[in-house]
Amino acid sequence: MRVPELSEAVGTEHQALDAILRRLSSEQMRQKVAGDWTVKDILGHIAAYEGVQRVDLAAGLGRGKEEPVYFDNFQPWNEQQYALRRDWTPGRITAELHENGARYLSLIKSLHEEDLIKQIRYPWGERGTVHQMIVEGLDHVREHREQIAAAVGQAPG
Repeated sequence: MRVPELSEAVGTEHQALDAILRRLSSEQMRQKVAGDWTVKDILGHIAAYEGVQRVDLAAGLGRGKEEPVYFDNFQPWNEQQYALRRDWTPGRITAELHENGARYLSLIKSLHEEDLIKQIRYPWGERGTVHQMIVEGLDHVREHREQIAAAVGQAPG
């Protein structure tokens, strides 16, 4: 995929997640999805993930203004992010999700085609191309969106 197709795919995934969010009740936000994690916690995970992915993508391209975040083992990082957001309200989680998603999508839209083949370090410690990082991030969000949809009895979109 080229930059326009990647941008469209990420934007479409955000819209599909938003469609589910708009139909969630407060009760559904507290519904368990995976282990102790609720719908709200999964949304917080997606928000944190897209935030760190944006920061590390910008750093890898030499455009970073924030310190990149790298971890060799994603599970402790996931648990730290879960603990950080555990007491946040659904509104605060949703706001972070929308902000991080918009900033990430804006960065993707600003890419040049030659950026897609650059080798960078991913947040989770591996190295690969910008293109592959975006695709893996897209797959990650899609997987969690479908997980949430199944948990609350909605069509995944």
